[in-house]
Amino acid sequence: MEHITGREQWVGKFFRVLNSAVCSAMAYLVVLFTCGATKSFVEKLYDIKSKLVFYESFPISKGTDIWYLKDIVIVFSSGILASVVVGLLGLLVFHRLKHFNIPSAIFFLWLYVWAIAMFCAQGLLALLGLEEYYSPYFNNLVIVLAWLHVPKIFAYILMPLSIGLLTFLCFFSTRPFISMAYSYGKVNKLEKRRKYFVEVAVVPFIISALFVTTLILPEPFTYTNLIYVGYGALGLVISWYLLFYVDVDREGVFRNEALQRFNLFIVLMFVLVMAAIYWKLYDGIKVG
Repeated sequence: MEHITGREQWVGKFFRVLNSAVCSAMAYLVVLFTCGATKSFVEKLYDIKSKLVFYESFPISKGTDIWYLKDIVIVFSSGILASVVVGLLGLLVFHRLKHFNIPSAIFFLWLYVWAIAMFCAQGLLALLGLEEYYSPYFNNLVIVLAWLHVPKIFAYILMPLSIGLLTFLCFFSTRPFISMAYSYGKVNKLEKRRKYFVEVAVVPFIISALFVTTLILPEPFTYTNLIYVGYGALGLVISWYLLFYVDVDREGVFRNEALQRFNLFIVLMFVLVMAAIYWKLYDGIKVG
């Protein structure tokens, strides 16, 4: 579908940004909930009572006699690993759906983007919270490293490694974003690819990040959330530069025209996710 008039181009860009931004916000909340819900489920297997809210899981058991090294490692690594699995499955589903004119396919791509950002962010979180037991950054894999008595010097090594890993993983999300174009002429040159990438990924990311940071996530999670958002932003900057090396041929563009139009299904998905968060998960659910 080629947009001819200026009005059509403006409307198409608007809905492309809006649809992608809504899917990005939903994907971030789903990844966070996956992390917290998985930890709560694993805690229940160890007969540890916990309280689950949509962004985290908190043990509420009395005493610490039930905590052992194996428990700590399994419980506090399970959430992040589950989020990574969800992200990889999201990328797989995206590649299955991208051949169809389905705008919601980009939601599954955002699952991957946010999952790898959260996983790689553990490097910076370790640097900030490895020996700071009352720090807001002391969670998930940082707790595992602390209980394994990993020295702080390891965090300084892990930090650049996490950025290197993020760069590598971004190779698998850069081309999929530009393959969503409705026309090969939209992404047949580097300048056009970068412009389209800004419209379909960078601007939607900024909108969704501002939304979840300022309107959704509670204050205790603000610091960790900003780290996740920061790594997500860094990943998109890396992808923008990778477009110099990553190209797409005419057959690789799947002409997703529906992404440029209002989509009721995406709106309904968003309403359901937000309703579930505020109805059930914002104040927490006791598990176990």
